[in-house]
Amino acid sequence: MIDHRTFSSLKLENNPVLLQELNGVSLSQKRCDIRRSFWIVTGIVVLGSVAICYLPAIFDCHPVDLMSSATCRPLDFTNIALRKSIFPLIAYGSFLVGLLFDLYFVSLAGGRIIREKEGGHWDLMRTTTLSPIDIIVAKYTSAKLRAWRVLTIEVALRIAAFSIYEISDIVAQTNPPFTRGSYSFFGVLTLLIVIGICILEPIWRMQLVVSMGFANSVRGRNFVSVTLTNFGALLAMRILQGILIAACLFPLGALVNWLYSINIGQDELDLLSIVSIIFFCLFVYLFYYLGYHWILRSTLRFVSPPIPES
Repeated sequence: MIDHRTFSSLKLENNPVLLQELNGVSLSQKRCDIRRSFWIVTGIVVLGSVAICYLPAIFDCHPVDLMSSATCRPLDFTNIALRKSIFPLIAYGSFLVGLLFDLYFVSLAGGRIIREKEGGHWDLMRTTTLSPIDIIVAKYTSAKLRAWRVLTIEVALRIAAFSIYEISDIVAQTNPPFTRGSYSFFGVLTLLIVIGICILEPIWRMQLVVSMGFANSVRGRNFVSVTLTNFGALLAMRILQGILIAACLFPLGALVNWLYSINIGQDELDLLSIVSIIFFCLFVYLFYYLGYHWILRSTLRFVSPPIPES
């Protein structure tokens, strides 16, 4: 039985297919390089975004008399940073850019595997002593490592958007006439969960999209058919995701409305909100997790179908 433990237990460090895909660089070194570049790019994007968003606020608040409350209150400062800068572009773009990156992720394995099939290298690998699972996991790991380079931008933009908003919120709270009050425990916990799921969702989605493109490339015969199949798979994934999310949120919304109608206490409503958000996050994670593991297992069965017992 092939499951996630089978994939995770493979020793990829000495896998010749993966070493060839990574141009002789070890897997541990490649992961280290990706982690380092992730934090560098994330830091540059976050700091650059914060600076770009707050520069208009500094100029519009008359920096000559910046400390005067008559010329620049903290609330004015944050309003300018959020409304008269590129913050809306960063906030909405951090989510919309994922649609474009999905097209890149799903096509990562396509061109390379199709070229290997046309050149006979794919069939040649399957005649070696390497097991099908070694080949499948090596190719998939290589595609996923390449996807991380682009995924860093999407994750960094989301972190930047939340950082700018939270900085603005903290600055606004320092202006007494407009102080919004301290967050409750449930409010802080809800905020942390929402930020966490928004940052982790692209990572979970990337694994599913890369596995979809990889599976279609293994099954496909030419680049055109694989490309069309990839686009269809992406569309089907989004439609299925929308249907499942609607089916998940509709009963939760009906439950919340019913609880409001019977005048339930605020603490109970806050607790229900936390539980609902956690349930939704778990649902999103399982959708991506189960999806890409099922795709990898079906790809392995396609490459190496089980031998029927006599």
